[in-house]
Amino acid sequence: MDKLSILALVIILVCALGCGDTSTVVEPTPVPDINATVIRVPRDAATIQAAIDKADPLDTVLVANGTYKGNGNRDIDFRSKSIILLSENGPAYTIIDCAGTADNQHCGLIITSRANDAVVDGFTIKN
Repeated sequence: MDKLSILALVIILVCALGCGDTSTVVEPTPVPDINATVIRVPRDAATIQAAIDKADPLDTVLVANGTYKGNGNRDIDFRSKSIILLSENGPAYTIIDCAGTADNQHCGLIITSRANDAVVDGFTIKN
């Protein structure tokens, strides 16, 4: 077989076999924001709300062990920010006590749809 015939055969085989699976969808890999900040409660901010108020989108508010109650630690408003609210050691150690009653109702968190990338992890919310 001459070189031209071999080249034609290779081209025919490549076309017939294809170039592999081209139907694969490639998902983008999230790139961490190198400018993101960790704000610690109570070290950097006295209350969870104060830490959220200081936070920029994609920052992490890291809450130490304890029971958090009273103003600034209930009815916590994310203010439409996509932030990460995380306890240091999980829900057994980090409690938001809203101290709500039938006559004086409170909630734990207020997260609007504009904060669609917000994350909350590791809390017990009661009362």
